[in-house]
Amino acid sequence: MLPNNVLSTTDVFSPVIGSRSNSIPNRDFTIDYEDGGIAINDPSAGLMYQMWTGHVIGNDVVLSAPSVSPTVIYSGVNITEISFTFDQNMRPTLTFVEGGQSKLMWYNPLIPGNDITNFSGSFPRVFLDDKRPNQNITSDIILAYIFNNNLCMRMQRDRYLIEYILKNVTGRLITIGMGSNWRVQFNMTGA
Repeated sequence: MLPNNVLSTTDVFSPVIGSRSNSIPNRDFTIDYEDGGIAINDPSAGLMYQMWTGHVIGNDVVLSAPSVSPTVIYSGVNITEISFTFDQNMRPTLTFVEGGQSKLMWYNPLIPGNDITNFSGSFPRVFLDDKRPNQNITSDIILAYIFNNNLCMRMQRDRYLIEYILKNVTGRLITIGMGSNWRVQFNMTGA
């Protein structure tokens, strides 16, 4: 979680840890990596049990892990970017660009079930900010993206309805993840 929903006044960089660090080098935006539990909808082994891979195969977004068979979590057309994470109950949350439109697939407890939300912005990335068991009450899924040259975010606890402008930026959001200093890191490239 970002205290008061703002960035630090000074950059405090540290390397991204866990599976998310695989998303940085030689970035192919149709593949993403994330730490997760033993199976979808099963948080019993914690949220850092194994590395999960998400990738676009044809028109499908597929999640897989060493102990889990590949599972299609979304089917669409012309999906050019994905980023995924899991909520505290190991339900997938997916942000993606489909036909040039940024979208978010998230578990909406009011339905209850998955909801697809369109939003304005580019280079969307999603991340459960703290997967440690003792942080379950305060952890939150962060949806981050670039809109009007600003790094913006929305959060699960707000049902992704409130846009927070974090910083004026140039370039592309590559990934977000937990740093070795236990601070959320937003990794960007230049313009």
